[in-house]
Amino acid sequence: CCIDNYEEMVKILLNRGASVNAQDNELWTPLHAAATCGHAGLVKVLIQHGADLLAVNSDGNMPYDLCEDDPTLDIIETAMANRGITQEMINETRAS
Repeated sequence: CCIDNYEEMVKILLNRGASVNAQDNELWTPLHAAATCGHAGLVKVLIQHGADLLAVNSDGNMPYDLCEDDPTLDIIETAMANRGITQEMINETRAS
């Protein structure tokens, strides 16, 4: 759903109890997928539902590492700042 930008389907799934932080076999979360594809609206929805901004995939990447779309990256970085996420927290998460 997140790769194909099916925002309404994601909303339905989340409202029916799907985990916003579900991971696949490479530890990608929906936020990793939406960020990679530059789906700004979907990124907002996932963040509003409590997506883990510090989720690390099997390659050691967080969603913001994979985002090349500036408006989408701004959304993620603003959410990180609003949640009080610091560089120290990012480094500690990567190290664990």
